[in-house]
Amino acid sequence: MGVGCLVSGMGVAGCSGRMGRGSLCSSSSGVRVPVGCMAMERVVKLEDLLRAPNQRMVGEVDDLSILVFQEPGTQTLRATASRCPHLGVSLGTASCVKGVLTCSQHGSSWDLAKGGAVDAWLPGDFPSGNFFQRAVSKPCPLPAYACELDDEGWVVVDLPAATSV
Repeated sequence: MGVGCLVSGMGVAGCSGRMGRGSLCSSSSGVRVPVGCMAMERVVKLEDLLRAPNQRMVGEVDDLSILVFQEPGTQTLRATASRCPHLGVSLGTASCVKGVLTCSQHGSSWDLAKGGAVDAWLPGDFPSGNFFQRAVSKPCPLPAYACELDDEGWVVVDLPAATSV
């Protein structure tokens, strides 16, 4: 199932899918990959997002940092964790083409249309020395969240509900 939503002049044209429950990954960067039931949360106003540089904004919900952006050349809104699960660098400068988000720091990519599944992990000999990093860093999915536009112009994101330990 795809994760994302299409915005038309009248609101949401389509939205489906989410990262499945039970998705868990320990990452070297400490990026939280949450698990649990899902809940819709307001993250950013669409009008603010469309005015933001590169149509990208980071919103905070509890202790989750969510990157919301409009995929270049489309009207598709995407929501994902704001930091790379590899080293914790910001994904604010990552490229996104046809639903595949690629980290600008080391070239790893995730298929957001498939819930953030790893598309390529530390490919080739990227300038950051991926050959050596592959030996010590295991592939980790990137949380990708379904989103929609509410009646008040907020991008709402389907996030894991808080869980107690």
